[in-house]
Amino acid sequence: TRIPWEQSESCLYGPAETLDLDPSLDSWPLKKGDIDKIIAAGDISKDKIMDPGVHGFHTIEYLIFTDGNPKVLAKTPMNGNEVKYLVEATKYLRDDCVMLWAAWNGKDKISDKDQAVINTFDNFNPADYNFAYNFKNAVTSSGVTLVTMDDAVDNIIEGCAGIADEVGAQKIGAPRDLAAAGDEETAVLEVESWYSWNSIDDYANNIISIRNSYFGGLNKTAATKSQNSLSVFVASKNAALDTEITNAINKAYTAINEGMQRPFRNNLTGAKVDAAIDACTSLQLSLEKIKTLKD
Repeated sequence: TRIPWEQSESCLYGPAETLDLDPSLDSWPLKKGDIDKIIAAGDISKDKIMDPGVHGFHTIEYLIFTDGNPKVLAKTPMNGNEVKYLVEATKYLRDDCVMLWAAWNGKDKISDKDQAVINTFDNFNPADYNFAYNFKNAVTSSGVTLVTMDDAVDNIIEGCAGIADEVGAQKIGAPRDLAAAGDEETAVLEVESWYSWNSIDDYANNIISIRNSYFGGLNKTAATKSQNSLSVFVASKNAALDTEITNAINKAYTAINEGMQRPFRNNLTGAKVDAAIDACTSLQLSLEKIKTLKD
């Protein structure tokens, strides 16, 4: 579940934003102390874990990973309260995923199993959102505020530039800066996904999300791009910029996935970390140039 989520983070507009599903699914850092208190008290229910800081991907990660490895229960058993918490957090994650998908999709093609989950939600009707259709047709609804097709395209551009900035400045840059200032302990706590040691995979998948958006579909590349993609539009206006953005996507991905040392929590500073941050910044700036082509 984590991989497709990270590979879609260039699309954190629409329902992910208006329904607050991004923070609910993926808040970081965790409120670890609060999680431990809830576990110790043993009174565990959905109502007790409503705060985004105590549910979502990273709460589950905290519960099932130790030192970068999934727990082997024969060696690292979970007590009854931890199991209860894991069940409730997993249900919460499932519900958020179903809501997000249904808000994009609308009422069609919802399985009976998912509909049973949706029936437990208060004041939620997928037909009120139907975001994918409305987004593609620039129709304003409760899930999206669009006036023209330009507004829809701007969402894609801003989503890509925004996640490039977040990966470079926040996800990598913030821990790097803390570690460089000598606060190693706080720096590690700032590293997203450090319980599982999957941080670099997360960041690389975020760059893949930009690639997906820019080339017009899941797993699309410069060689297989959709004819309705941003890349085709950019190339029609400024071929050099399309090449610049394509190279910037590849450079950022390589700088993170092949350049940075794993696990990031143990390698927070150095030339390779700086290169990854610089590559993300360059990608962000290149993407922001697309808007000038629409004038």
